[in-house]
Amino acid sequence: MTHINLQDFYNTLVDFANAKDEAGAGEFLKKNFDDLPEDVQGEILTQMYFSGAREEAEEATALGALQEKGFEALKAMEVLEKKLKAEA
Repeated sequence: MTHINLQDFYNTLVDFANAKDEAGAGEFLKKNFDDLPEDVQGEILTQMYFSGAREEAEEATALGALQEKGFEALKAMEVLEKKLKAEA
């Protein structure tokens, strides 16, 4: 792929990003990935890996926070249950 083609490739991806068309960008990338220079392929794969790892970490953090709130709610319910039983 020549420098001009790389610029066209980049511009097309930017167009997909501006249109918020992630599926279209993915299909375009999949279709044209083998035509890219190896160093560009490597950079794209590295960025995709780190992006996936970052998303996974964010999801794990959110899940942990949700679980913590769930445990707090359970503790509060146990306290209320004991209080109700004591009053009965």
